[in-house]
Amino acid sequence: MADETIPERAALLAVLGLPPDAVEPQISRSYRRLARQSHPDVSGAARGEAEAARRFREISDAYHRLLTLPVRPPALPPPPAPVPTARPSRRPPIVAGPVIVTPSPGANRRKSHGS
Repeated sequence: MADETIPERAALLAVLGLPPDAVEPQISRSYRRLARQSHPDVSGAARGEAEAARRFREISDAYHRLLTLPVRPPALPPPPAPVPTARPSRRPPIVAGPVIVTPSPGANRRKSHGS
């Protein structure tokens, strides 16, 4: 659905005399300028009231439609390249041998019989 709005957005921006990559502040400035120039109360006598009203309505509709179009988020930057890691060893892992339990000190002392 967002891809369908891009041509529509470009057409609406063209009504306001703007390039397809125009941003919100530019759109608002252009709308205010064109609305002031083509408002029927201001330019009605010069261009004919019906034509001025039609142009003003066209500009207003384009501006209000642009406000309701979904805004496409900016493209995300590509993910960073993976960090090279150490190559895994091809040797089998070293398995620890059996656990040797050492007796506590004095457990293996011989008792002297003479004392």
